[in-house]
Amino acid sequence: MRQEEPGVGGPIGSLDWRKILPFEAAAASDRLGWGGLEAARCRAEPAFERDVPALTHHRLVLVTRPPEDLELRYEGVKRHRPTPAGTITLVPAGTPVWAHSSGPLDGLDLPHLRAAMGAVDAELTAGGAGGRLAAESLANILAVHLIRHVLSPRSPARGRDGTLPRAKLRAVVEYVEEHLDTSPSLEQLAAVAGLSPYYFARQFKRATGLPPHQYVVARRVERAKQLLRTGSDFSLAEVAAHAGFSDQSQFSYHFKRVLGVTPGQFRMSARNA
Repeated sequence: MRQEEPGVGGPIGSLDWRKILPFEAAAASDRLGWGGLEAARCRAEPAFERDVPALTHHRLVLVTRPPEDLELRYEGVKRHRPTPAGTITLVPAGTPVWAHSSGPLDGLDLPHLRAAMGAVDAELTAGGAGGRLAAESLANILAVHLIRHVLSPRSPARGRDGTLPRAKLRAVVEYVEEHLDTSPSLEQLAAVAGLSPYYFARQFKRATGLPPHQYVVARRVERAKQLLRTGSDFSLAEVAAHAGFSDQSQFSYHFKRVLGVTPGQFRMSARNA
């Protein structure tokens, strides 16, 4: 077995990293237009032994099925046993890895981070149905949990955040209504409230009961309902566009998820009422 330490070289991008791996992703964010986050879902990995180059970004791997055997070496880590299911690999940016594995890599037991990665997996499986705002929100959550993991031995726990003040909430709601058809980003909504994306997302959820991206989807569904009720001659694709959905498929998915009926069924019911 090769025993040399990981090689030194310039970091590569995450998409380039995926190209050198001996397996294909079952789902990936390459064509979903995500910002701040790149993700892939792999159902199984064949056994492999290789030097994995350093990445330009931090790398997280959620282990769902542990390998039968594992040897792993990178900065601060030397592992010679399989990692339990549900644990997470955390490889910092700029860190090369040497690995011999029959499956996923080393793991950390971080429940909150695991839950956030599970949400990324769900978004990938749904084909990016939540759009760019959902991806930005998930990237923000992952970043916060990573920072907490790194600083937790030295930093005291923060108190609970407050609820978004009424005036700021009204300004954000008005901004959303005016920009439903332009896919407002988390950073844009946070800027309207004068908060960081992290604190804005937490305070907005406390004020409305919904994360920002789910609130935007709910408002788009409500606008679509109004358009379908008017008895206009808009096609479903045109209704989708006017309501701010990227395409008819995304429109139909969210409309049925929220209301339990398809847009066509809703329109027929509204016309017969």
